[in-house]
Amino acid sequence: MDFYTIVILIAIVLLIIILTYIGIQLHFRKDNTVQFPPVANTCPDYWVSDGSYCIVPANGKTNIGTIYDKTNGTILLTPNTTYGFVSANTMVGNTVITNPRIDFSVVGWSSMGKSSLCQQKDWSNKYNIIWDGVSNYNKC
Repeated sequence: MDFYTIVILIAIVLLIIILTYIGIQLHFRKDNTVQFPPVANTCPDYWVSDGSYCIVPANGKTNIGTIYDKTNGTILLTPNTTYGFVSANTMVGNTVITNPRIDFSVVGWSSMGKSSLCQQKDWSNKYNIIWDGVSNYNKC
């Protein structure tokens, strides 16, 4: 064997050993229980926050998913299907609510044996709403 063949064989053997070691380390690492993403937004993407409420965008706006009826444009959300939902033209105290809104901090979101984040994930996936930190949450 000449010099170059010996050097190539040693390099290949070292490469195999190093890659095997890296593969074993990646397989047995302990940080695979970290939730992703680490922080959830207060409201779904492109929705406006108004204190504790998230204002539902008008029909035809960005990130409305399937919350509006395709034929007549009416909103399909109700207080029975969405916790904390307040429809438009509703009196709250002495104030008329002009835009539909949702309070994602009400207790109902943490009912039925699930965390509020998991309930919100189910809701956002049901209505095809993109909500960074919620619709892609991986600990439910």
